Amino acid sequence: TELVRVMAQLRYDCQATLGVVVPSIELELRDAVPKGALDLAIAGRSTPRQLLPEGAGTDAVVLRTFRAVMDAAPELVDLQVLDRMLEQTRQSHPVVVARALSKVEVEDVLHIVRGFLRERVRVPPLHVLLGLLAEDRRFHDAAERPFACERARAALADYWVHPELEGLRGLGPLRIVRLTPDAEELLVTVVDDTEAGPVARADAGRRHAWVSAIQDASEAGAGALTVVASTRQRARIAAILRGVTPRIPCFSVDEMQHAGVALNGPWLDVDAFEEA
Repeated sequence: TELVRVMAQLRYDCQATLGVVVPSIELELRDAVPKGALDLAIAGRSTPRQLLPEGAGTDAVVLRTFRAVMDAAPELVDLQVLDRMLEQTRQSHPVVVARALSKVEVEDVLHIVRGFLRERVRVPPLHVLLGLLAEDRRFHDAAERPFACERARAALADYWVHPELEGLRGLGPLRIVRLTPDAEELLVTVVDDTEAGPVARADAGRRHAWVSAIQDASEAGAGALTVVASTRQRARIAAILRGVTPRIPCFSVDEMQHAGVALNGPWLDVDAFEEA
């Protein structure tokens, strides 16, 4: 059917976006009152049921499915999947794989790969990532593990930042909002640094108010809203914005400067969030 063909193309597009294999996407449309329900299973895992507007067509199904795949992106790679990726890489870059895995654990590699996927950023070629892990001694220190994802993201920016920005520009001119140091410090007081990465612990109402403040500060019109934060706080601010629809990506100042993007958007100070 047409929907099956569209789902196959969507799977291919998701793989190109994320840089990892996306398993087959199975869906079932069920009649519900008053709206239809969309049940998705990705790699055998069920995702939260999606409610579709009455009379929704193929485009609505594709959009909801795309969002579900992207939300589940970190779970697309587990230890078994990573083992297959390592085996494939070992065939072409045996020395790189051997050296990297003599310095770091496989779980550390998985942690970094999932860090890219968590923010819907394309995973760099695995041999490049492994080469970085083998050569940079900071990755060999267990005490540095909480910073590993950000460190890899910054070091390998050439492999992801330009395609990411080009994709956002396809929606129109970037609408950049910057946060003052005081505003950053306020927001990160409600973020916990866990082994898996920063996790926001603010209640839904407070997060919604902060997101609204960011949205209201951006210039009106089409284009992707983008937050730019300091390198030190970027991951924590991104945790607060995670799950927002439409997505609000968060870049560091260094990443934007690396890509040659002029940082001339409005600034948000602490007052905007205290009022919210």
